[in-house]
Amino acid sequence: DAADKTVAADVLGKWQGAVNVAWCSDATERVPPYQTLSVNIAKKGKAKVAGTLAGGKTKVSGNAVFLIGETWCCVPVVAPKANLAFVLWLARDGRTAAVEGLGGNVVVGRPEALAAGARFHIDVAEFSSAMGQDVLPYLPDGIAVEQKGAKWIVAGGAKAGKVVYKNGEVDASKLGENPSGLKLTYKSKDGSFKGSFKAYTLTGGKLKATTVNVSGFLVDGVGYGTAAVKGKGSVVVTVE
Repeated sequence: DAADKTVAADVLGKWQGAVNVAWCSDATERVPPYQTLSVNIAKKGKAKVAGTLAGGKTKVSGNAVFLIGETWCCVPVVAPKANLAFVLWLARDGRTAAVEGLGGNVVVGRPEALAAGARFHIDVAEFSSAMGQDVLPYLPDGIAVEQKGAKWIVAGGAKAGKVVYKNGEVDASKLGENPSGLKLTYKSKDGSFKGSFKAYTLTGGKLKATTVNVSGFLVDGVGYGTAAVKGKGSVVVTVE
């Protein structure tokens, strides 16, 4: 029916594009890593689901359909390989989104632009615990991240510094504003970000640099994600 098609196209138009979800499914006292994914809604209600579960090991991918109801729309998501199933609820007026099936600690929304004055945050104590030893105090906690167009600028664009250890001490002149060498790239199509930095530890009086991989999604201008070390574990990171 032509009238129904017109109404459906109008409702769909309010939600086309990425709607991102971040959640913590662990109910323990320790804050678990955010698990993040994007539901990208396209023409004719076809939706692509993609993301990564905590630890960066399990990828989520799948197809879904945007269904229009009387007052709400829904996108039922099932990703068997990731052992994941939930429903994304979207109000017909395009203003409200909600999720059912991922527990209570969930944020959902459009990516939007990164909020002004945003900084990268990581819990140093939690990260040291995940690594199994104390890391030197050069993690990128508190480093400024700015969005310019479709790019993210770290530490105002300053050149990455480095940690140099000689004669039992760190050479402060080499540290710069970004001693961990944090790098972040942003994909505006789905609001995803990824990157890496170096974590430094001392073992037997020798400096060791470990690569840490970062990934996540923007939700309402806030980045939610994880910092993961292969074979060790992962911790929450936010960009806000």
